[in-house]
Amino acid sequence: MAARASLYRRESRWGLYHYRLDFPDKNNEEWFCHMNLKKNELGEMMLFKRSIEPYVVEVDLQKEVYNVAVR
Repeated sequence: MAARASLYRRESRWGLYHYRLDFPDKNNEEWFCHMNLKKNELGEMMLFKRSIEPYVVEVDLQKEVYNVAVR
């Protein structure tokens, strides 16, 4: 299921977590959404997009809890 969803999403996102050579760029216009999978009445896998509202996550780069290097 994860592989099917990854192939359905035609973009790269989250660094190396989801990177496609054939679609190397992020495309928020088309793919800023959740991907959902479910089985239909015949037991076949169906993929569909579920929209989400844009959001901003405030990050305090001075906090050690993020476990990232700050320059």
